[in-house]
Amino acid sequence: MDVWNEFEKQVAGALNSFFGVEAELNRPPAGVEGDLSTSICFALAKKRKASPVKLASSFTLAKGAYPLIAEARAVGPYINFFLDWEAAAAPLLNAIIKAGDNYGKTTSLSGHVLVEFPAVNPNKPWHVGHARNAVLGDTLSRILTSVGYKVTKIDYINDLGLQVAKVYWGTKYLKEKLSNEKFDHALGKLYVEVEKAVGESNAVLSEVRRINQLMEQGSNETSLKVRELVDKCVFDQYETAFKLNVFHDLLVFESNISKVGLLKKSLEKIKTHSSIHEGSEDKTGCLVADLSSVEDFKNLKDSEVVLLRSDGTATYTAKDIAFQLWKFGIVPDELSYSPFIEQPNKVTALASSSSGGKGSFRKADMVFNVVGMEQAHEQRLVYETLNALGYKKEFENSYHLSYEHVRLPKGEKLSGRKGSWIGFSADEIIDEAESRAMVAVESKNPTLPEEEQQTIAASIGRGAVRYALLKSSPEKMITFKWEEVLSFDGNAAPYLQYAYARCSRILEEKQPEQLKEKLKLEKDEIALLRHIALWPSLLRQVASSIKKEKWGTRLDIQKIGEYAYELANLFSKFYTNCRVLGSPEEPRRLSMVAASRQTLKNVLNILGIDAPERM
Repeated sequence: MDVWNEFEKQVAGALNSFFGVEAELNRPPAGVEGDLSTSICFALAKKRKASPVKLASSFTLAKGAYPLIAEARAVGPYINFFLDWEAAAAPLLNAIIKAGDNYGKTTSLSGHVLVEFPAVNPNKPWHVGHARNAVLGDTLSRILTSVGYKVTKIDYINDLGLQVAKVYWGTKYLKEKLSNEKFDHALGKLYVEVEKAVGESNAVLSEVRRINQLMEQGSNETSLKVRELVDKCVFDQYETAFKLNVFHDLLVFESNISKVGLLKKSLEKIKTHSSIHEGSEDKTGCLVADLSSVEDFKNLKDSEVVLLRSDGTATYTAKDIAFQLWKFGIVPDELSYSPFIEQPNKVTALASSSSGGKGSFRKADMVFNVVGMEQAHEQRLVYETLNALGYKKEFENSYHLSYEHVRLPKGEKLSGRKGSWIGFSADEIIDEAESRAMVAVESKNPTLPEEEQQTIAASIGRGAVRYALLKSSPEKMITFKWEEVLSFDGNAAPYLQYAYARCSRILEEKQPEQLKEKLKLEKDEIALLRHIALWPSLLRQVASSIKKEKWGTRLDIQKIGEYAYELANLFSKFYTNCRVLGSPEEPRRLSMVAASRQTLKNVLNILGIDAPERM
């Protein structure tokens, strides 16, 4: 039951019936009574030749026509509407409890969406910045799924290129420096050593380039051994992903894309278009895309984008365009797929392979690429080129979900080449969070078996890291601070999880029963019920907040966290001021607790955070 959506419809209908116009509705500001408000009287004043205050005071409701509207009150030039919470409470609470994990979900939107993330090079572990990419992509996927989209989560594995050739060289010639720790960590540290060796010796760089050529040729002993190394690294990277409740459907390896000639086929498809031609002057011999017709590019000194260099090698832009065409099904899918890894969510992730069955993961109606904000120009080049080629629909449905960096407390960026991620890898951050959470769990629940304490601490620590990476809007930079990440009484995951656990403990004593009568509610009960009722509307609002900007795509993911924090605050206030067990109001308040618990669980699930029964 989406009582808020129905209330909005009734308010809109009442205003349209009285004034004959569509009116914009808003929530009244803090401290102002009412559930919805309109400023329509300002817009009507000149046409009706009356003051906004007089127009507002003239508004009346048709008796009995709008059962959810308890009152419409003129507040100066505004009209504020009050939802009849006492009439709506029982059916709403009953409906939430019955809906369970589906409360808030809808099928209002449809289509197939591909979300690509985090595309970490397979030569190192994830650092906390990669983790931000991953949890953003995963949370976006959860949001879109909850409103009806079919979502496929893909990961692009760049297993060709110098970064992989370097670590492979290192495993052959610097074996003594390859540690016995988790393989992705061992490779990451080895990569730092190889960078030093490359910088000191042209011979080493030449050998690395030779290895890279063999990798690109494929079907040789070197390319097979490199793929084994890459697979082993990705397996370990995915161990990190699973700790953060991040899961995928498909991994696409660049070596397989190269083998089936995706780039060649894409270029053959587009190079006859008038916007694709041979470059001139310093681009003689190059294949370029002309973007001079694009408003933001036409005044640039150089509006031509190089796709193929004069030596025939492809640029990153060309490869990205080819992959985007593949995602939309504009070029045929000739990849084969095999099972790659069993995930804790019981979904087997598939991977492109040299052998295996044909897959069917497209065509996509909408594509989101989760990529750092520093790649905004590159991503825009890809999408604008699609538009220049006549793929207007695909251009309009290509989104770059950009995000800012996560910085260390001292403000230094994370770098794989320099090794500044060491100490701030995602694994180390998660381990530290779990360790700190364990201290709190032991102090609060000293009699619990150690295994159960560890399970709870893992849920708290991992949830804390994930929430810290989600609570700020993606375009804002994050500085990782422990005192904020693991707060039990501030805007952090442990506070939200504690509210859920508190609900669970209350319901261990007694379960709610079906409510049948109109309820007399107190102020704190109405405030909590109002916020719970907003959840389906808020979820749809976030899913529909997609807006393209020059720097990427704006999507209000952070509003999910804001909603969760306010829900935990309102429940805490309700619990403090409204006695539940043993009170005359116990039946309705047990239902309030159950609805709060269910809504908290559903919000935490969208955020990818566990909901522990005790803490």
